[in-house]
Amino acid sequence: MSRQAEFQTQSSNPTKYYFEWKSDDKTFAYYDKEKKENVKIELPFKFLTLMEFHTIKGWNDKNQSGVYSNEVKSIGNDEINVRLFKGNQSVKGIYKDIKETIVAMGGHYTKSIYIMLESGEIANVNIKGSSVQSWGDFTQKSRSRLSDEWIQVSNAIELKKGKVEYSIPEFKFAHTLSADQAIQADNAYNELRKYIDSYLAKSIEVIEDEEVSVEDIF
Repeated sequence: MSRQAEFQTQSSNPTKYYFEWKSDDKTFAYYDKEKKENVKIELPFKFLTLMEFHTIKGWNDKNQSGVYSNEVKSIGNDEINVRLFKGNQSVKGIYKDIKETIVAMGGHYTKSIYIMLESGEIANVNIKGSSVQSWGDFTQKSRSRLSDEWIQVSNAIELKKGKVEYSIPEFKFAHTLSADQAIQADNAYNELRKYIDSYLAKSIEVIEDEEVSVEDIF
C-alpha cells in the first residue's frame, strides 16, 4: 500500500436493497429502515447477476441475537468468521470444519447474490435452504449466460417436507441485455467491485442498512 492510499476515502456500500425470499408470502421482500417494516415485492421480479458469495445468517435463541459472518468467494477454501450481534460467541475456520458449531449457534448457510435491478440500482438477494438448490439447478448448466441475460422470478414453487409446506422462487431467463443495459451493468459491477475489494475482502462488515429480526431469519 502506498502512503497516498492510506489517506484515500474508502468506497461506501452501494447496495441499496437487501432482498430475502419470504416463503409464506411467496415473494421477495426487503426491510425499509425508515418505515421499520418489510416491503413485499410484487412479482415478476427481474434482475441481473453481478457477483455471488457465501455467508452465514441465523438467529441465536439463548442470546436473542442475529448470527452473521463475513462473505467469502470460496466456501470450501476461504476462512469464515461467524459471530453474534449480541454476546461474545464466535467461531472461525473453513465452513465444513466448523459447520456443527455454526448450527449449534443458530446459523445456517446463505447464498449472497449481488444484483442489478432494471433501474440500474445495486441490490442483494439472500437465499437459503431449498432456494439455494433451486438457484444451483438453474445456473449449473447456464453460468455463461448470467452476465448477459436478465433473470426473472414470476412464480413460486410450492413444496412440502413432511407436514411443513413452503415455497421457493422459480428462476428463469427473461431476455438478453441491450447495449445500453450492458454498459450500465459494467458500471454497476465496477462500483460494487471497488467496494468489495476495499471492505469485504479485508474484514467482517455489519451492514447498517439491514436490520435482523426473528421474522426475517425464519
